[in-house]
Amino acid sequence: MAEQVVAAINALYRSDDSKVRHEADRWLDGWQSSSEAWSVANAILHNPSSDPEYTYFCAQTLKTKVQRDYEELPLDSVPQLRDSLLALLIKFGKGQPAVRTQLCLAMAALAAHLPAAQWEEGGVLRWLMERFNGQDADIAMSCMLELLTVLPQEADSRKISCRPERRAAFAAELRAVIPDALNLLTSCLSQPGETVRGQVLESLGCWLKLSGGAALPAGLQNSPLVGAALEGLEKDGTFHSAVDAVVELIWITVDPQTCVPNTNMTSLAQHLVMKVMALRPRFSLALRKAIAESEGRDGGHEPDVDDEFDDDEEAVKGMARLFCEVAEAYIQLVLSAQPDVLAPVEALLDVTAHPEQDIYSMSFSFWHKLSRQLTIGVIELQSQPSLTVPGSPIANNQAVNSTAAEQARRREFFRPAFEKLISLVRGRMRWVPSGSDALCTWLGVDCVRVAVSVCFWGERGEEAAGD
Repeated sequence: MAEQVVAAINALYRSDDSKVRHEADRWLDGWQSSSEAWSVANAILHNPSSDPEYTYFCAQTLKTKVQRDYEELPLDSVPQLRDSLLALLIKFGKGQPAVRTQLCLAMAALAAHLPAAQWEEGGVLRWLMERFNGQDADIAMSCMLELLTVLPQEADSRKISCRPERRAAFAAELRAVIPDALNLLTSCLSQPGETVRGQVLESLGCWLKLSGGAALPAGLQNSPLVGAALEGLEKDGTFHSAVDAVVELIWITVDPQTCVPNTNMTSLAQHLVMKVMALRPRFSLALRKAIAESEGRDGGHEPDVDDEFDDDEEAVKGMARLFCEVAEAYIQLVLSAQPDVLAPVEALLDVTAHPEQDIYSMSFSFWHKLSRQLTIGVIELQSQPSLTVPGSPIANNQAVNSTAAEQARRREFFRPAFEKLISLVRGRMRWVPSGSDALCTWLGVDCVRVAVSVCFWGERGEEAAGD
């Protein structure tokens, strides 16, 4: 059977005849669904002479079998599969990262099926740590960092065919070992290189997201992981993974449903806000360059645009995302309408001013939420902890029941921002022919959201839009 599989893979990837490739693909699909695929794929992976095409295809097959066909396995075969996956991870720990990723996903899927008690004391994470202890340091590092990333990612994966109660139990098992996972990630920070640090930050974001703000170790705000995430925003090699980690850090400082700040995370929230807002000058340079280029000018040679950072579009998106996440997470504090909240509001205006739709559209959710909060009637603001620190854009707001006068004050406070918002978006609105189901389209944006703001600001808003 192994020879047939190898021949079919060769035909699929190397034949010049489309009919042959189609037939090989059809045959391989059938083989992957068969019970023989378990042993054959495993044997090819362990064969030291297997070509990279064979090993990748079989690693993918084994992952899919564990995800979807786990119940085909006899119970006494499960330990053998677990040990085989571990041996394969060690084998491919230094080479063929694509194969290693598939094997890590297979191990994560096995953990989703197999209760923690069957991984010995401490569950899957402890079992893996003990098995990689004593292995080559580079192999152990590459495998554990990837496993530490895919395990929380797969906690709620619908690609894994397990019963809902088992899926929920798997997620709970992983949440129970979050302190251990974060300790392990902290130890990895001692390893040199931006690649390792980027992997650590990617994994950190995944565990924080899984936590939902609960089951986190005390003193997280003082953890080296937080410092590494914020420092990562300053380096190209770690910027994107740092953005993901900082976003998750932001959301663990508030209740994700109500955006009420977590009083135990006040100092962390203060630090995050300062660091994110410190990116504004960098974003402003990129914005001026982008506007110049959109107007047909060479932004890199404009006399008033000296972009020392030379950020690409993805980096600009990352900064815009951070501004939006800060504003949305702390919207209850922004609603206090105090002078110190202007910085995140102005940062969101900068995002809206960007000429690229993928970037400016990020801000619309915040504007929609803010306009609704200011127009749907009386709002009761709960007592909020202070986020006031030197340079912080968010200030303390004492508990107050909003009266009509207070609501009017807030609306007047935000009026200049909304007038500028209307001015920015007016050129992006397009009227469609009469009789269409929609009144207008806005380059893929829901115009109803803007209409809420335009209607709210009344005549002055109309004047701004018509200038």
